Parts: sequence; structure tokens; C-alpha cells
Amino acid sequence: MNMKKIISSTLIASMLLGSSVCSVMALEENSVDKGESKIVAEVFDYGESVTSVVVDLGSVISADELKEDAFEVFAKNEEPEACIGISTGKTYYEGSRDITNMYVNSTSIPDGEADAEGQYVVIELKYGWKEYVDGVLTTVKQSNTCDYDIVMKDGAFSIFESLNVLLDMHYTITSNQNLGNLKQGDQILLTNDDVYRPIAGQFSAGKSNGLTYRLYEPTLGEGERPLIVWFHGSGEGGLSNITHILCNKGGVGFATEEAQEIFGGAYVLAPETPDNWTFAGKDYTEQAIALIQDVIDNNNIDPNRVVIAGCSAGGYMTWQTLLAAPDMFAAAVPICAPGIYTTEDFEAIKDVPIWMVHSKDDTTVDVEYSYANYYLLKELGADVTLTLYDHVIGYDEGSDLIHTYSGHWSWVYALNNDPTNDKGQSLFEWIAEQTLANDEDSVVNPDENEPVVKPDEKDPVETNPSNNVTQQPSVDQPTDVDNNQTVSVPNTGDHLNVVLPVTLLVLSAAIGYVVLRKRKEC
Repeated sequence: MNMKKIISSTLIASMLLGSSVCSVMALEENSVDKGESKIVAEVFDYGESVTSVVVDLGSVISADELKEDAFEVFAKNEEPEACIGISTGKTYYEGSRDITNMYVNSTSIPDGEADAEGQYVVIELKYGWKEYVDGVLTTVKQSNTCDYDIVMKDGAFSIFESLNVLLDMHYTITSNQNLGNLKQGDQILLTNDDVYRPIAGQFSAGKSNGLTYRLYEPTLGEGERPLIVWFHGSGEGGLSNITHILCNKGGVGFATEEAQEIFGGAYVLAPETPDNWTFAGKDYTEQAIALIQDVIDNNNIDPNRVVIAGCSAGGYMTWQTLLAAPDMFAAAVPICAPGIYTTEDFEAIKDVPIWMVHSKDDTTVDVEYSYANYYLLKELGADVTLTLYDHVIGYDEGSDLIHTYSGHWSWVYALNNDPTNDKGQSLFEWIAEQTLANDEDSVVNPDENEPVVKPDEKDPVETNPSNNVTQQPSVDQPTDVDNNQTVSVPNTGDHLNVVLPVTLLVLSAAIGYVVLRKRKEC
């Protein structure tokens, strides 16, 4: 870290002002072999951002040879032409990328640490959800890899046609000096095929029982490992089999190093629906159950330690899947989930531990859904916890701001392991101990000094959701909006508005289903 070459903001600004968009012209004649050069993209609470690019110089150089203005980075990111029938092929962003730092590295995988010599240069770029531009809070479009493509019909938001789409990225890196095998003026061209994703890239792609999915295989632990199933929200439906683990932290949040250490190594399965888990005109519950069983049968998974979770439309799918196969799951985590159920419905799942999460200012899925389901389960003697938040607040390390997100984004807290129960357990710690088995060895990391408590021996958690509210993170700097307001969120997440008359939902579902079945695969 001492050797890290920090580029000053003044020099960067002057460099960018002096650069010209014309530098991207005549790409074909100036382009050179990219070698191991790559785009680095990481998933955050708000979605995925390109955080850096790596340049393969072709030969080793000394760090002293690297000038502060050695490279320029230009990006042109477009929505795919007619992608799944809803995109316009429009240019989402075209312009220079702001460079924040640059250093020599001995490997093509950036680690934030400069080396004395190496074959690669890591160019760190501005990223984040929103930033202030002339006093106005503005989306950091230059770093986004996905766009939430909002479709309006007859002046109204069309939920079943509005989806996140993966942008076609075209990056041009121009060398401003002779460096390694690169000559001044040489250009390296990078596209989606050259993206390196530190965590999301570890999920393999598959298809089973008519559903596409992504699967993370753990590197920790021995023997059969637990499985966490994540159902994405409405905005992540489609046929790409990638946007559902990129456009928010769902799926990826369970595969971080910190999460995997808590789980002792766990598989993470993220199924993708072609359209919508709820109100889509088709029930995917049987297919989802068959997919989960297929993944269990073909991997080193402990069938007694399968937990399902999901947000919004995925929270609804969590309820539906649990109700259809209650003996299959050790626990469930419905987050900001719609769905109205009866005592008869919940009789089948009253023995399954459940942890719900919701924000009281959710205007997309009213918190009353979670209140009603919580109290109904409590009446049945179920082991159920409801964690409530007043607002959804999160730190954006890219822009160094604390944001008040949409109240619907309560999955941000869950996927960052923020909720705790009255025993002081975090959500992930609670997930790690859930099991259908009576075998003490199947519990992850039990306290050797305490007897293992089986699920059927636990007292129900006495949680009054109106009083036992999980605390917000402390805010040491002012938020970008007042706590009583919500920033509009056009770029990411799940936009399923269930607070509508059921008749309208059924009608729109029928129309939406017809449209979605006509999509083209991106």
C-alpha cells in the first residue's frame, strides 16, 4: 500500500479536460492485442458497477515508469438492440471514465496493492449509485453495467415489460506513453466478453426443469454443505441468466467471503424466472421445487439444510415454494413479500422457522402484508421473527455518501447481514444453524461449551414487530435526503406494486404474460 501511486484530483481533472472524445476514432487501426486486459465489475447494494480496468502491457515494467496520465478510458454502453423485446437499443452512456487511481500490478487480478514491478496496470475508476453534480443528486451512469428499462403503457408504469437489461459495454483504453509493449496511441478494446466479476463470476450457469439458474459452489468446509436458494424480484426476470445476480446483491450477498465464513461454506442457488414469480400468468412453483431437488441430487448438498429466501416477488415465491414443499426446507426468509394467506395455509408451515424483513416506509409492497403473516404465524405457535426498519439507509463507498434508498429495498439490510433477533443472532448466523436433522454434527459451528438446541426444542421468538425494531446503522455524516423522503430509484431492483386491486393485477398479468412470452433472448 505504501507504494500505491495515488493520482491527485487536480491532475485527473486537467487530464480529462485535455483529452478529447476524438481519441476513440480510428479504433480499428490503432487497436492492439488485449492479452489479459479486462473490465472489473463488482456488485453493490444498488447493482453492479465497473470499478476498474486492467491493462496487459505485454512485458514487465518498473512502477517508476508509469506516468500519472499514462492512460485514458472511454466507454460506450448501450442497451442491446430489441433485447427481450423491450429495449430500444439506445446509448445509455458515452464518454470518458473518470480515473481515480492507477498502479502497477504483478497479476491481472486487481488487489488494491501496488507492486514495484509488473506486467499489468490497474486503472481504478469512479463508481457508485449517485453523486452530487452542481448540487443535484445524479446517477453515476458511467459505471453502471445494467439499466432498469422502464416501459410506460397508456401513461402508466408497465411492470411486466420493465426489466433490468445488461448493457453492451465497449471500453477503449488509450495509451498516452510508450509502456511495456504498448506504444503511445495504442488502444485496447474491451467488451462484455472481457468482464471479470470477483464474486458473481464464480456462479456457474445452468438450466433445469425449464428454469435457468446460477449456482455458487463453496470452497470452504468438507462433506455435505448447506444450500441457500435465492428468488429474485420482479425487476430481475428475463432470459439473460445473469441480471438476477447483478442488479442487486441478491445471490451474491450469500457468496461473499464474510458470509461463507459464517455458513461454514454453503451452496447458493439463484433461479431465474422467464417473466415474473407472481401475477405472471404461470405458476413456476413445481418447476422451482424440481430444480432445487435436481441441484441437491447432483451436488454435495445436505438435504436437511436447505433454506429459501427472496425479496418482493421473490418473497412471494418464497412463501409459495415453502407452502408447496414444507418438508423440504429448514427455514425461510421472505423479504418485503406480498401475499395474503389463511390459517389453513400456514398450518402446513408452522413448524418451519421463518424470519421476515420489511421497511415501514415501503410504498411498493405494504408492510401490512408482513404484519398480517407474522401475527397469523404467531397464533399458530410458529418460530417466526419480523425485523422492521423505519427507512432503508446504506453507505455508498463509491460516492462516499450515505443514501436513503427506496423503502422497498429492505433486502439491502438482509443481504448485508444486518438484522438480529432477540438472542443477538445475526440473520446469517441464524441461517447457518437451521437444520431438519436431529444430528448435532449438521449444525454449523455450534458452541462446543453449550448443548446443541434442536429446532423443535426452541421456544418461539416473542417478537412484537411494533416495538422490536432492528436499529438503523449510525449515521455520522448527513444523508443525501431527509429521512422522511425517498430517492427515486430508476436503475435497479424490484418494482412490483402489489397495492392494487386484485382484479387489475389479474388483468395486467394476462396482458404482461402474453408480452413476455414473445421476448427474444439477449
